[in-house]
Amino acid sequence: MKKLGVLAVSICALSMLASCDTTNSSSNGTTVDLSDRIVTFVGSTSVQSMSKDLTDAWVNTFESGNRPEAVHDHTGSGDAFKRLEDGTGDVGFASREFNDSEKTADYTNGKICADGIAVIVNTANTNVSQITLQQLRDIYVNPSAIADAETSEANFGADYSSEDPITDWSAIASGASGEIKPFTRDTASGTRDGFCTKIGIEDAKSDDKLLTSSVGQVATNGDMISSVEATDNGIGYCSLEGLETHTDLKTLKVSSDGTKYVEANEENIKDGSYPLQRNFNYMYPKAVSEDRDEIQIALIQSFVAFMNSLDGDAIVKAAGGVLTATHTETYAEIVETADWADTLGL
Repeated sequence: MKKLGVLAVSICALSMLASCDTTNSSSNGTTVDLSDRIVTFVGSTSVQSMSKDLTDAWVNTFESGNRPEAVHDHTGSGDAFKRLEDGTGDVGFASREFNDSEKTADYTNGKICADGIAVIVNTANTNVSQITLQQLRDIYVNPSAIADAETSEANFGADYSSEDPITDWSAIASGASGEIKPFTRDTASGTRDGFCTKIGIEDAKSDDKLLTSSVGQVATNGDMISSVEATDNGIGYCSLEGLETHTDLKTLKVSSDGTKYVEANEENIKDGSYPLQRNFNYMYPKAVSEDRDEIQIALIQSFVAFMNSLDGDAIVKAAGGVLTATHTETYAEIVETADWADTLGL
């Protein structure tokens, strides 16, 4: 039997969910016991907070005393598909696109929302307010990886050999000074994937040797924030979601070409003008297997339906996600016609 981790923000007070609290009886009158069911949510740590908000609200649509439990075990986007495959996860999240090898016939995948990858520095760094993609590349790249044109082409498919590594803030802004301390995520991170790809060193997403030896590696989005907060000359990158609560950090405006510098915010992500952005995606199994029976699959489908409803949209938006499309039905309306709803006794 499988465990499905559920994302959560209690939304019982919202009128759209008030009608979803049901007695769990199937069409033949048999009560479906969901109280011992666990749904496990895995994958991206950047999506973790949003997913918890979603699962909390979803769980509360079930009758009190007969609710499944949502468990979250997020270890990076690279583990989303792996955990579904080995049966230790039920819904996987990624802050990058799933690759072709992950898009198998056994799983369905989709998009939750768009998100910005914010470039963050400590507020003590008062003279720096903007940066270019090339400057970011020159801060993060291992100089030996671009030592000559042939080496650079072999590593990155482009000739960066004429670029000089940047190690001091004085190269970024007038009046700034101090040795730069860059931080990166580990190779399982979808945020690292998006960041390295956008600044032009895609192969460094999975190869630590292509990054400067001065870089510090952290495991989660939260660890990245904490590291830069604690380092006056630090620089890092993280999901835009939730940053407004961290007063010791500031985000830098980013330019793709050194002319127009764009702030990381919802409007600029939605219109595509912010250079560092990616999608939050999800994946789940299609059918019953050794790991998941009919009720488990129905619970997974129920959560996905909730996430892809007007109720889910409200939670995603409140959590900082940028909706590039909106849904048209409430969860209660979806339940009325869904086959999985009868399996769950809704």
